[in-house]
Amino acid sequence: MNKGINTHKLFVFSVLLLSMMRVQTVSAAIDSLGVAVDVAGSQRMLSQRIFKNYCLIILDVKPDKYKQSLKDSSDRFERQLAELSNFSQTDAQKRRFDEVSTIWEQVNAITSAPAKRIHVDQVKKATDQLLRASHAAVQSLQTSGSNANLRFVDISGRQRMLSQRMANRYMMKALGFDDSSYRSDLDTASREFKVTLDELLVTNINTKDISTGLKKVKAQHSLFVFSLKKGGDDYFPFTIADASEKILVMMHKITGQYADIVK
Repeated sequence: MNKGINTHKLFVFSVLLLSMMRVQTVSAAIDSLGVAVDVAGSQRMLSQRIFKNYCLIILDVKPDKYKQSLKDSSDRFERQLAELSNFSQTDAQKRRFDEVSTIWEQVNAITSAPAKRIHVDQVKKATDQLLRASHAAVQSLQTSGSNANLRFVDISGRQRMLSQRMANRYMMKALGFDDSSYRSDLDTASREFKVTLDELLVTNINTKDISTGLKKVKAQHSLFVFSLKKGGDDYFPFTIADASEKILVMMHKITGQYADIVK
């Protein structure tokens, strides 16, 4: 009996590890607008993941792990930015990615230096600026296509960002930044995640695999929100970080499936 349980645990761990490797690796060559929207959307996520990792390093939660994760996220952002800039097909799109590049240079300079608590608010503002510019770039790609289903690639991909935004606002709270605006950011991100998830669940282009995946995301999100809203002065940053990564992995796969539909 124990051998069977251990084998099952090993299988589950292997699947999760392979999924995480897919999230970390560089996307395949951008050969369609659907893939471009998917990859550009992941830049929004990376802006918030970088900030989450920055906070975790300061919290001294597995600092070596999250230093590496920050570096991996930064490297991936830069590689994908180059791919997207090469793919951009209009002057408006090129301008959007030039704007992202300018802001990215500032963010990268700050987050490449040793993480310090006194810089947290500065990094938060810079990564939020990067998020807004990256979102504008996604919109410039999505609206240039004639396939209305590109919107589902966009909003599904945005869920990845929200998973990381919820987590990094929690990390700020754990660091003692208990400003009302940060609490509002967390509540807004959680609410937007649920509203979008409910829309995706009833979308008529869903395949069986997408529908199954979204139901799993819904269950994971409910547990995630419960953990986020636990009262008291005790914080569990590693638990929240791990839960946010699980949602990220699932939504990354689903977004890729939507991108495949609109190719």
